[in-house]
Amino acid sequence: MSEKIFSVECPCGSVMTHDEFTALVVEVQDHAKTNHDMSLTVEDIENMANVQ
Repeated sequence: MSEKIFSVECPCGSVMTHDEFTALVVEVQDHAKTNHDMSLTVEDIENMANVQ
């Protein structure tokens, strides 16, 4: 049985991938704040995330 992989590709080209959604949220929120001065909600990230 394979685990789910969650990923978000930012329009700037950065790709963030994790096997736990909560860890992905932390990584994406940090990237958005640090690189783009944006605050993203969990719902925002749910809408952007791909699941494999």
